[in-house]
Amino acid sequence: RKNVQEADLLLALTRLDISSKTSEAMETLAKTKVFVMRQSGEKMPLMAGQAVLKYLDGPVQEPPLETKLGYWWSKIQIPMPDSLRDFPNRFYGYHMRLFSLFPHWGDVSLQTVRWDDEVNHAQGLIMRQIARRARPLPPGASVNFMASLRSLTPDAAEDALLAVTEAWERGLLRPGVADIAFLDWDATSQPSNLAALAAAMEGVAADGLLSVAWPLLDELIGASLKAPRLIAGTAELAELALALFPEVQAAIEKGLADSSALALPNIRALAARSGASRAVLAAKTLADKLPFAEPLKEAPAAPAMETPFDEVWPQDQKTARLIEDGVSVAVTWAREDKKQFLFTLALPGISDRVFQIVNVGWYYDMESEGQCQANEAAPGADTFVGGKENQVWLHWDEEKGTMAICAHRNWVGGKDGPLERGGRPVPPLPLSLLTVLVGLLAQDGDAVYYAPRLLRQFIDNGQIDANVIRRAAQTLLQSPAVSPAKLARSLEQDIKLLPVLLPLLTESVKTAGVLAATEKKPPVWINRILDIALRYAPYLDEAAKRGLITAEDAKWAGLAEIASSKAKSTAVTKAQKLLALLGAAE
Repeated sequence: RKNVQEADLLLALTRLDISSKTSEAMETLAKTKVFVMRQSGEKMPLMAGQAVLKYLDGPVQEPPLETKLGYWWSKIQIPMPDSLRDFPNRFYGYHMRLFSLFPHWGDVSLQTVRWDDEVNHAQGLIMRQIARRARPLPPGASVNFMASLRSLTPDAAEDALLAVTEAWERGLLRPGVADIAFLDWDATSQPSNLAALAAAMEGVAADGLLSVAWPLLDELIGASLKAPRLIAGTAELAELALALFPEVQAAIEKGLADSSALALPNIRALAARSGASRAVLAAKTLADKLPFAEPLKEAPAAPAMETPFDEVWPQDQKTARLIEDGVSVAVTWAREDKKQFLFTLALPGISDRVFQIVNVGWYYDMESEGQCQANEAAPGADTFVGGKENQVWLHWDEEKGTMAICAHRNWVGGKDGPLERGGRPVPPLPLSLLTVLVGLLAQDGDAVYYAPRLLRQFIDNGQIDANVIRRAAQTLLQSPAVSPAKLARSLEQDIKLLPVLLPLLTESVKTAGVLAATEKKPPVWINRILDIALRYAPYLDEAAKRGLITAEDAKWAGLAEIASSKAKSTAVTKAQKLLALLGAAE
């Protein structure tokens, strides 16, 4: 007797190329007498051949592509088809594993190909496996195959670069397919890490993939032009395009590329800008070498809103529970290089010590355990004490209504190691710890990537709303170490954060208004805040008309003071324009 384990058969089924079935194969399967065995040793009620025939008639359908899945361990729902009702449901787990389960699917199964701020030592090997698939890479996987080369560890970089070359040689990575809308699998945020991406594309172009990389340079520069300000790394893209131009020109002369490769509308648009930045100068130099192109006709007026209002500002905004803990929060620099914040917490009723928090990239405690690692220090300490001997863990004690200070991370079990909740819900973070979380938005380094991700998670789980953001901003803006422009930069990348992060704009404008009145000129950082507000002015105006923002925010306190300043500053002009658009002067 022959038999097969159901788990092995299920994996074989999901890997089937349904389009290759033939009538001869169907007849053979119908005659196959192979039992299917469960993990328990029992036989399933159908033969292997019958199972295959049923699956061919009703295979698992590829679900719609979801970008912004977030963490690599995020999951997607894959419904079990009726053809597999006799099998246990094994379609659960991380979406990063789908490439091996469904090798004939498109981008849904290929989101494991990505650049991430977390180290993935297996990335190169995974890419080499995907480079052996039967079908060409779809748009998302194509762009991320190259983008994943940014900042890889040495052990993964060699395999990843080899995978890109193998995909090209096998005809899987094709010119004109890659779409930057799927860059990093995030269709809603503006591109990031462009300098590293330029370096990666320079490498693949040198390895013979110039026809794949070249169109992306102009497209990425186009995305940068749409941002309120040029995205960091735009200069590197423009300079790379300038360096690669002779090779593209030679390919056109030899008939290996079409003359349309030098259309480059976005590089020409960048060259038309005023200024002497590296990006503009490189674009101007390249534009002077390009063949003549008829000036673009004036585009029709763009709609006032780039995304429908109801998608940006849904009616069912969550209201967070604000836990007032009476803790004061101060922010200074933890190190002289000014890359990490030192948050100092003074707890009510405790005068003999304060609690210092420095976050260098590990945030599982706040995210999943409802607590925060801290270090005890003497009152007035202006440097980070650090050290295991001073380490404590802070969390909100719901029963006592106060901040608990625990010597062990696992305060339930009274020992070190991960918190053992034993079925208890994750404690909510009080205002002071949420203020720390919001403050990390303005920290440079790895926080540029993980802080916005963490923020979105706390918005989604209902712990952060506009009121929490307002209270946090009022505290954070008192510190010279916190740049309001950096605090609000997540808004540049994701318009859907606007309903919650609006107070970052209004509180910053209020602070700048005070400075404009007392110092007779607006602060330099307000320019970036006003750029964001001007970009989203149609939404802000509509939200005010619908009563979706508070009367306080709708007044835009401080804006009139900036607009009436006598200082020679572009901020004054921007404030006047915003004042007119929002009618806040009334």
